[in-house]
Amino acid sequence: MTPRQDAIKILTKRRKALSLSVSTISRLLRIPENTLRRWESGESNPSIYYQNEIKKLLSVIEELQKEMKGPRIILSPKKVIDNLREDRDAHFRKRFGSSGLEMEARLKREAIEDSVALKRELIQAVDEVRELKAKLEEKNG
Repeated sequence: MTPRQDAIKILTKRRKALSLSVSTISRLLRIPENTLRRWESGESNPSIYYQNEIKKLLSVIEELQKEMKGPRIILSPKKVIDNLREDRDAHFRKRFGSSGLEMEARLKREAIEDSVALKRELIQAVDEVRELKAKLEEKNG
């Protein structure tokens, strides 16, 4: 069994032990549910990137399992999601110097700016074509 298959096997076992759904885990990993199902069934294997993401998820789950042994701790999928979001935001801050949400907003702004610039270029090109057409009609007319 490969390390990737081992990671999936452990993830599946812990997911079931914690009563977490495929839907919850797939949302945490930001993958389609069918992809996780194919990994769990052995039809395919995760990439190295997702293998690392699974390791992070497993470490969070392990921490939560330790907390569960205490008498007052109640595990909720929300706690898992919150911990993973914090980890993901920390990763974005480390890599990009901003939180994941700020990065997403910046990328959206850049996409809008690119779209506006492209529209301006298209309008300019259409105006140039109209001018050329008018000049040709003057010469021929």
